[in-house]
Amino acid sequence: MSDGTAQLRAVLEQAASPVPEVRRPAEGVLSQWEKSPGFHSTLQDVFHDRSLDTKVRSLAIIYLKNGIDKYWRKTAPNCVQPDEKQRIRARQLTMLDEPQKQLAVHQAVATAKMARVDFPTDWPDLLHTLIPLVQTAFAAAPPLTDAILATQHNSLYTLHLVVKALCTKTLPASRRILLQLAPDIFRFVASVFYDRANLFVSSAQQVDAADPHHGLDSTLSLARVALKCLRRLIIHGFTDFTAHPEAVDLFRNLVGYLRSFVQIRQSLPKASNGVYATLSSISILIGKVYLGLAQDRIASFVLAPDGLAVVRFYWSLLETVPRSADDETMETIFIQSLRILKLVIKNPAFNVVSESHKDERMPQVISLLETQLFLPDNVVSLARLLVTKYIKLSDEDLASWENDPESYIQEEEADHWEYNLRSCSEKVFMELVSKHRPLLCPMIVSMLREVSVETTQQNMLLKDAVFAAVGLTAHDLFDWIDFADWARTSLLHEAHNKSPDVRVIRRRVSWVIGKWVSVKSPVDLRPALFETVLSLMARDDDLAVRLTAVSDLQACVDDFDFVGAQFQPYLQTSVTLFMHLLEDVDEFESQMKILNCLIVIIERMEGQILPFMAPILHVLPELWKRSEGQNIFRALIVTIMAKLMKALRADSVQLQSMVVPILQQSIDPKQPGYIYLLEEGLELWLVTLQNATSSTADLIALVPFAIAHLDYGTESLKRVLHILESYVLLDARSVLSAHAVTIMGTIAHMMGDLKPDASSALLRTVDITMQACQADDCFSAISQVMASGPLLGRILQIVMDGKEMSYIVAGYLAVLARFAVYDPQLFVDTITYAGTSWTPPVGDLVGHLLDKWFDKMDAMGHGKQRKLTALAMASLIGTGHPSVLARINGVFGVLTSVASEISKLDRDESLAYTYEPRDEDDDEDSVERQRTNQLMDRDPVLADGSLALYMRNNLAALEHKLGGPQQLHHLLSTTADPDLLYQMQHFTK
Repeated sequence: MSDGTAQLRAVLEQAASPVPEVRRPAEGVLSQWEKSPGFHSTLQDVFHDRSLDTKVRSLAIIYLKNGIDKYWRKTAPNCVQPDEKQRIRARQLTMLDEPQKQLAVHQAVATAKMARVDFPTDWPDLLHTLIPLVQTAFAAAPPLTDAILATQHNSLYTLHLVVKALCTKTLPASRRILLQLAPDIFRFVASVFYDRANLFVSSAQQVDAADPHHGLDSTLSLARVALKCLRRLIIHGFTDFTAHPEAVDLFRNLVGYLRSFVQIRQSLPKASNGVYATLSSISILIGKVYLGLAQDRIASFVLAPDGLAVVRFYWSLLETVPRSADDETMETIFIQSLRILKLVIKNPAFNVVSESHKDERMPQVISLLETQLFLPDNVVSLARLLVTKYIKLSDEDLASWENDPESYIQEEEADHWEYNLRSCSEKVFMELVSKHRPLLCPMIVSMLREVSVETTQQNMLLKDAVFAAVGLTAHDLFDWIDFADWARTSLLHEAHNKSPDVRVIRRRVSWVIGKWVSVKSPVDLRPALFETVLSLMARDDDLAVRLTAVSDLQACVDDFDFVGAQFQPYLQTSVTLFMHLLEDVDEFESQMKILNCLIVIIERMEGQILPFMAPILHVLPELWKRSEGQNIFRALIVTIMAKLMKALRADSVQLQSMVVPILQQSIDPKQPGYIYLLEEGLELWLVTLQNATSSTADLIALVPFAIAHLDYGTESLKRVLHILESYVLLDARSVLSAHAVTIMGTIAHMMGDLKPDASSALLRTVDITMQACQADDCFSAISQVMASGPLLGRILQIVMDGKEMSYIVAGYLAVLARFAVYDPQLFVDTITYAGTSWTPPVGDLVGHLLDKWFDKMDAMGHGKQRKLTALAMASLIGTGHPSVLARINGVFGVLTSVASEISKLDRDESLAYTYEPRDEDDDEDSVERQRTNQLMDRDPVLADGSLALYMRNNLAALEHKLGGPQQLHHLLSTTADPDLLYQMQHFTK
């Protein structure tokens, strides 16, 4: 680009325009230029020019930052050249006095991205250059100008981001340099933190911290940035931070700073010119330091001076500081406190078995925690605290429930315990009880007795919390609570109180049932549980109670000990309640919950659902119509349709008019929901075909989609192949008359480039296609397609090349064997012709193929393949082909070997010999199983005595071709081995 800076500046000005007609062409130009040499260094020139409009400079640094992601690595296409990189790096640290904060942030991020790639190999002096710049900025004497203040913040923030980036590098050279430099960096940054934090604390005690004229916010902001850097260094910059006094000092002192910050924060109004927000941020940041150390350095954390004091401090916050929904910062600190406690209660590092990862300090850590922290009284006190203060529903929880029951339930069931106070409390409680079961189980039982009185407004929330504790620790309480007795005498009765004032308890009863049903729920109790949970789904109950009951009903039905006959009387009620709920909820997430439960019920009850499916079929089309764009929800509808089709079996024909349009939207790549619906759509498609009684034009019209999915080579290949098999079994003549050439051509193209399992599935499809055509008297048509198309030639090529593993080649030979059994003359004619068309031509391809076949006979471990090969050899004898007769000993060897194996088998062993393992998609109870059984009945491989019959018939055919018995006798006596000839005579009697 001539005068590149001016041109780029002009285009950036256009790209910054709010007018789309001006902005979009400029963005297109920039996307072309970004691949050109010199583009990124010119962006830096534009950014450095402070006379330009801020929007232009902002775009320049953003494009530079994004370009580093895309083009900075040497392996990237159109990568930035080394000399240009060097120019950029040389000036990257010269703009640390940037006054505009957002631009400075982009600049710091760009620097860190470069460091992540270039340090230490291509930018070895980065830290040696950056650290003195930071030190110089902070060494400036007052009064401090705006430029110096900006430099202090920007340089420190840049150092933080660079350290953060380097901490993510795992290569030994990078780690080694970081560990070498970390102590010096830590020492300096810690001094900055102490200086600014102390200045803030002392000033806040003397002046109004909310007054912007005192500049306390900027002072605290520098302390916060410094602590961000220190957090990364203390966790990742030291192998053991306790070996470094300056790191230990910070570890011990942060608790004091947190105490001061919390006190100052409580004295300020929320709108305190940024000071309140910064205090909130740095208080949470201190928790992140301790939490990070507890997660990654638990031994050092506990054994460090005042390590247990830190835990006790956070524990004390949980005990002494009142909860307030308006204070999100304290809520976050409470969560941090709980997470720290969780890590010292039960930590994976305590149980490491591997010697290479074992920390020999761990026994000392465990002993210290048990003897000095988790004393019996402390453990019981903590457990009670969790139940009565944090697991207990708050006023804010109840308000959320009242305002939006559906969202409340979604929040309750979301798996984000690290960010939700009550969920985190439940996790800690579960870990505590699991670790101290003999101590806490009696306490829980005692609390349960205490609340086992009539529910009132005064005791309702505590009772709910205790019930929650019992549900959370169901596995631990297995030997302490007789659930059946409790359920019959107390728990289930709580559900019958329909007063709106005790809906909390009704919901919790359902929830407890869901937790205990798979733990300790006798079979004779199940009907009472079903009845109770279903009563809580009634339309006159609270919506949150009803939605909770849906999940718990699913837990009851999906349990291992579920007995369908016990649930059958409640089926109609269940379906009715589900339909009412679908009408009453608004959120798709709630509808998905209902449909998921319905899917489980249909799956477990199978055909018993049929009398009650009319309401389901009535509502599904409407749900599908309303859910356009909600693809995950639609996937559930597709799954329900598949379950219903499976349950209906032969009667599923009545649903095909509903199913086919859904299939078209699920399997057509042109449809917007295709990616999300494909897996479920393929399952529905397969189930539809497996249970169809006859083919229809609508089903046949979907075949091209199956062929297309073969081309895509997706992970669903085996299922797509199974779908094609189902089509062939359903109506081979109609399907193959229209699509045989395309199907066989596509399969031929795929051969040789697949994993073993996929190759086996592919060959099975070809084999079933040949069997179905033979049964439908159309084998001559498919054999012509195979012979004239690329399929047979591709199989021959793979077999003759011998590059595939032997057992895979055996599968290809089995396909050839099937062809030879059904039409031996066409087989030898096709092989002979193929040999003449090869380059160079092969004069006796039939003979070469037989030699290869004999060689691979031992690789055929499956009895079915061995017998099929023997049948093929017998069939080839009948052709009288010279290459076959010239290898009569090899042919007889195969025949006598397999005949000998079969003769030694009893009935059961004979079945096992030719048994083919079932595929996961096979459905033993489907209509298709009948078609498959009919096909198996006609398969000579599975017929008793078929090999001897084939041997006799084809020897007779050879005798006829030769001109009579004498000619046959002469041939065999002069060419065949006497022993093999004797065995042949024995097995053909």
